[in-house]
Amino acid sequence: MLTVSLPALAQAPSIGVLDEDQLAEGYTKYREAALALDKQAKELDTQLDARELLNEAEGRRFDELIVKEKRAEAEETEFQNLLKAGAGRRAENAGLIGKATRSDAESARLKALNDQAQANGPAVDAIENRLFDAMKKRQQSLEDDYTNRANQVIQQVAEDKKLALVWRKRAIIWNAPATDITNEILARLNK
Repeated sequence: MLTVSLPALAQAPSIGVLDEDQLAEGYTKYREAALALDKQAKELDTQLDARELLNEAEGRRFDELIVKEKRAEAEETEFQNLLKAGAGRRAENAGLIGKATRSDAESARLKALNDQAQANGPAVDAIENRLFDAMKKRQQSLEDDYTNRANQVIQQVAEDKKLALVWRKRAIIWNAPATDITNEILARLNK
């Protein structure tokens, strides 16, 4: 039979508990940064749709401009004009496809638009892959930065509270509320 004396209990290491789900939900700076990155990815998807029907010269310029982190005012205007041109051609294409009967000129225009889209397929795929890879790197960097920051704060709180261990809340069956350090960590992270 194992007996534990009261002095031995008093010497037991201090343990903290961290609710990772609550941390993920409450880490507002990370969540806002992730949402901004997601918004940017969706914007890129929309912009790439316009690339499909640009001519060769427009497409090359589009590819140069879309990958720039910062565009000069004139470049931004040029990029917006390319987006409008591509979106206009997509709308024209959709309108022609939806027509039950087409004139010879409309049929020729629809064929020209479809040929342009087919010719642009490899270039669109290439720029899409390039942008996707860049977004993956940015997402990984964002996750690494915020994870490292969270780990630093967890360590600081553990040291401040003289904790010997910090456990994940999911890994334990029960804990005293006083051992939960999640709110303190969130308060420091969200400063």
